[in-house]
Amino acid sequence: MDAVRYAADSYHKYDLYFEYIYSKIKEYDIQPENSYNMDEKGFLIGVIGRAKQLFSRRQWEKKEVTAALQDSNREWITVLAAVCGDRTTLPPSLIYASKNSTLQSSWVANIEAGTHDVFVTSTPSGWTNNDTGLA
Repeated sequence: MDAVRYAADSYHKYDLYFEYIYSKIKEYDIQPENSYNMDEKGFLIGVIGRAKQLFSRRQWEKKEVTAALQDSNREWITVLAAVCGDRTTLPPSLIYASKNSTLQSSWVANIEAGTHDVFVTSTPSGWTNNDTGLA
């Protein structure tokens, strides 16, 4: 976990956040079936395991080791998942990287209608943006 993110982690902040959310749910009488949580996760295509990093003790102690970088020779795919407050789910969404926002037939070749329930699209980066994945 990044040090800045770790430092921002606070029980008090989480408690305030959830108290605020709960008050709005009560104020507007929001029912569970009208509440969703969405998350996105990116994967490097062709990378299955953890990578090992080599660095000196001095680099570690001076916090010079901040991130593992890849050589930009891999493709990304993003998976979007959404769960409703009533415990139902939306089908997952797959977002591929494509400069002209087209889909390649190889990306959808194994998806069978009636068997697999999934949304497939592409963006120039392979991530969500203001047009794709925005609720």
